[in-house]
Amino acid sequence: MILYYSREGHPIWNQLLTPYSGEHIKKKLTYRGSGGRRFTTTRPGRAPSLANTLKGYGAACGCGTAVEAAHKLNRRWVGIDVRLSLPSTRQFNLTDFVSRIVRTLHASLSQIAPSSSLHDFPMKAMIIRASGEPSVFEAADIPVPPIGPSQVLVRVAATSVNPVDWKIRKLGPALGPDMPAVLHGDVAGVVEAVGADVSGFAVGEEVYGCAGGVKGSGGALAEFMAADADFLAPKPTNLSMVEAAALPLVCLTAWEGLVDGANVGRGQTVLVHAGAGGVGHVAIQIAVARGATVYATVSGPEKAAVVGELGAVPINYREHSVEDYVVAHTGGAGFDIVYDTVGGDNLPKSWAAAKLKGTVISCQTNSTQDLTPLHLKGLRQIGVMMLIPLLYGAGAAAHGQIMREITALAEAGQIRPLLDGEPYALEDVARAHARLESGEAMGKVVVRVSV
Repeated sequence: MILYYSREGHPIWNQLLTPYSGEHIKKKLTYRGSGGRRFTTTRPGRAPSLANTLKGYGAACGCGTAVEAAHKLNRRWVGIDVRLSLPSTRQFNLTDFVSRIVRTLHASLSQIAPSSSLHDFPMKAMIIRASGEPSVFEAADIPVPPIGPSQVLVRVAATSVNPVDWKIRKLGPALGPDMPAVLHGDVAGVVEAVGADVSGFAVGEEVYGCAGGVKGSGGALAEFMAADADFLAPKPTNLSMVEAAALPLVCLTAWEGLVDGANVGRGQTVLVHAGAGGVGHVAIQIAVARGATVYATVSGPEKAAVVGELGAVPINYREHSVEDYVVAHTGGAGFDIVYDTVGGDNLPKSWAAAKLKGTVISCQTNSTQDLTPLHLKGLRQIGVMMLIPLLYGAGAAAHGQIMREITALAEAGQIRPLLDGEPYALEDVARAHARLESGEAMGKVVVRVSV
């Protein structure tokens, strides 16, 4: 948020205020601030009542005259009238002050900017026009997406890269949005506008979730994202936007398998394959938080140290066979629950590691296998496909509730994301995809969309 020194009669004012009817555009107020700078603003007739709404902030900051708060849409400024001014002498945090004014103003209007008005302004995005290598990403100015009655408009702060994102980019539109496409489901940001039927979120609230980037919905590689409110939850207060953006898809995937599927709990033994991976590192933490004893396979000492810090016993699968570590850690009985995040030819190894009538979970079951070992041990196989609510329109509220559970665990210090280095800039998303696709990343690769 910044202060914007408007020109008298600036056309953007009319574009913003017209949805509230022309009769509200009454006159201009001018205030000469310290240093002689002239502040000019168009004041809708509703402004006095808004001033009363904001009176508490004015009293707290020693304010009393008119200024204009603004927010940025792709380097174009859209003004919002506020009957408060900056104190001329007091020292205070400018960004925090203006941000609080705008959030309160937004809340007083319920929907400060209808989707039809915002839709007139372009936003920055990284899009793809065809499937292919990471180089298919290109920068574009596209319209801000309109929102429906059950949606919110999120000003995107950060998003993260998941395997499904690079697979959609590489393999084409079977699961992805129509071209030209904005990809990525994971999002963390601030609610900018709310639909008429949304009651659980307010403008200015920090949220996160996995809310799009697949067929039928736009994604988070843009300044704004239209998202069904049911997919979202309040962002953990102790996590940054970058950290929060790393969690949604992987936490939903881990939770659906371990909690909804296997009801993991105290007294159980859990083996997580690829414990330092995206799903693996949060699966460890969820299982530990619910009282299980957790083991995790890793490929070397660096990853062993990481999973050890997360609460799991590391097992180097390059040094120990399945038979060896089943004997060493379960006395040969096998693990109660095995979460296979690898898939392919690792799936039979998961069946071998599970106890008789145990449970094997997989989020990577797109391979052909002989099911005889599964049958002979009486195993329960759970396949996790967390995109179902996004693709089929059923179960969004369940995802929102899971994300609220994750928020509670994060704020209690029981879940934290493992980040693969520093976040990439939006324009560097091709490099972010290449990093995850290389198989060398440890934890989550994150893209910062806005500061």
